[in-house]
Parts: sequence; C-alpha cells; structure tokens
Amino acid sequence: MYSDIAQIYDRLNSDIDYNVWVQYIENIFKKFGCKPCIILELACGTGSFAVLMSKKGYEMICSDISEQMLLIAREKAENQKQDILFLQQDMSSFELYGTVGAIVCLLDSLNHLTSMEDVKNMIALSHNYLDSGGLLIFDINTINKLKTIYGDNVFYVDDEEFTCLWQCQYDPVNSISDIEFTLFLKEGELYKRYDDSVTEKAYEINELKRICTDTGFECLGVFDEFTFNTYNKGSERVFFVCKKRDKDL
Repeated sequence: MYSDIAQIYDRLNSDIDYNVWVQYIENIFKKFGCKPCIILELACGTGSFAVLMSKKGYEMICSDISEQMLLIAREKAENQKQDILFLQQDMSSFELYGTVGAIVCLLDSLNHLTSMEDVKNMIALSHNYLDSGGLLIFDINTINKLKTIYGDNVFYVDDEEFTCLWQCQYDPVNSISDIEFTLFLKEGELYKRYDDSVTEKAYEINELKRICTDTGFECLGVFDEFTFNTYNKGSERVFFVCKKRDKDL
C-alpha cells in the first residue's frame, strides 16, 4: 500500500491544505477542553500534518505501515528541523511505551482497514494508550462517497514530470472500493511505469459509534467535514470525536 506511489504522494494530493486540518483538530481540542502535550498520529503518511503540529509545540509520535512513506516523512521532519518519532507499525496492532493525550487518524486512513476486527483492534488499542480523558479523533469516507464519488470512475493527474491514473471499482455488497494506480514517472528522456493499489471500506456510522462506546469511549460527536454540524446522508467525510472516560482508569 502506497509503496511506488509514495514518491509522488504529496504532488498527487497538492489540493490538501494541511493547515485546515491542523486548525480543525485544534478547534476540537478547544471545544472539548483537551490540552494534549503528546499526540499519536496513526497512518501519518508523508508527515505533512505531523510537521505542522510539531511546529505548534506538540510532541508528535507518528506511525505508518509504509516504509516508503515514512522515509519521506522523516526527511521532511529533518528538513523542517522538527524532532518527531516515526514508527513503522500497522494501526490495527500498534504499540507504545506509554500513554498520550490524544490520538488522531486522519485523511480517511481508517477506511483502509477492511475488516471489522482490525477496526475494533485499532479503537481498543487507542483506548489502551490514551490518558484518562484523552481524545481519539478520526475521519472516514462515507458509503455515499465511495458509492457516488469514487464509484467505478477513473481519475487522473497530468503533471510535467508524471502522469497518474487511478481506476476505482466499487463493490456495493461489501461497501469496498478497490483503487488501482498507474504511474508514469519521467526519468531522463523516458517514463518509467509503476503500479500500486489501495482498498477502502466504508462503515456504517452507527456501527462505529457502537464500537467506540463498547470499548470505553464516550462519543462526543460525529461531525460533517471540518464543522461541528451533525452529519447527514449527503456527507462525504465525517469526523468522530471520542473521549476516554475518566472512570476507566
């Protein structure tokens, strides 16, 4: 997952404004009275969010399953002179040496967990490694987005140095989108082809809320993208904000 595509991931997603993500996460902290010193970011990718948070004074611990993504993330942090701990770990089986004040899993990374068992493990581990009263924040692409936006469509980006096409194939029975990437990257006068693939599974919102509650979280809200408005049937991305109940420690 995100092996060959890692080298152009940032350019492929140049429309993402990570400052908006940082501001929204900090708005969540403020709204719910969370003042974390240490934050764990699961599935950190190339580290863009983590570097910005580190610059704001948060101590960041970041994990990702992709070695290639982590190489880019480490280089980015070093270039920005930010001291961030990067770990190569699966978000459904991660380990820490202690607890943290908040855990975030962003940019629909949870959708890459295609089994409910893995989702339960990720949420249970987050509960285990959070301080009492700490927040778990994650976002997901909704069934509506995978079905109507991704669907069986083909997308592409044509840049001076590369061309990338990705073809989506949606399975309505299992709410799964298989995405095949084809990258043509300019190397000298020629182009080299790379192929990669990812899978996203959409989950019922109420099912995820139940898992969080059963694990020991208080679900403070499920919000439409970058707002504190309740999600609706047209929502494409929703954010979950869950608090580890004080009585659990």
